[in-house]
Amino acid sequence: MRRSAGGEADEPHVRYTMSAADNDDPPKVLLLGDSGVGKTCWSHLTCHGVPLKVSEWTIGCTVDAAAFKDRQDEMQFVELWDVGGCGRHESSRHVFYKDASGLILVHDLTNRKSHDNLRKWIGEFAACQDGHSAFQSSPSKPRQSPIDFDVERTEMRIPMLIIGTKQDECGENRLGSLRSDIAQEYGAEHIAVNNMDVASMQPGSVNRRAVDAFFAAVHKAARSRGARGGSWR
Repeated sequence: MRRSAGGEADEPHVRYTMSAADNDDPPKVLLLGDSGVGKTCWSHLTCHGVPLKVSEWTIGCTVDAAAFKDRQDEMQFVELWDVGGCGRHESSRHVFYKDASGLILVHDLTNRKSHDNLRKWIGEFAACQDGHSAFQSSPSKPRQSPIDFDVERTEMRIPMLIIGTKQDECGENRLGSLRSDIAQEYGAEHIAVNNMDVASMQPGSVNRRAVDAFFAAVHKAARSRGARGGSWR
């Protein structure tokens, strides 16, 4: 099933490619990162179990559903909102950030700048939250005012996962030197994937277990947030 909604040519739009979860209300997970890092390919591999042979630039946002089994061995779903990284829509893509229950940051392991830019994406997301409620100030780095947001002085409330793509283009020795300092700062899991290899995200693999654990944390966070009336506080 496909549904699409769009406005004028210069405005971002949403394209839906969901099926099994169409009638459910799964938690929303944002995929953020620079253009070309492999967000769409990873989403397709995770949701459909096969590599995406032909990838197109994401204009606006594409939404798909990912399934996983919880601890009770019951099938659960999350919505993956693959947000286009084009700078052209930087001022308008905030419309996609509302009500997110999880955050996946994607970077290219062969492009260090795409990793360093994840701080920009964290800042952009946080600036769109009501009172920055998805974040809290670090006790050692208090924020000076509610609008003085600095990713260096915050800790995550919202579950976060960091994914490095193009693992196949990095040697094992180099992978060891590409540990994400951002993941360490926020206590997030950091995995390396090859979007062209089914084994990279197959059930039971180390990567898949990490992703499913993240999805479970998202479900827990969404339930907790709902009990507080939609606030992260």
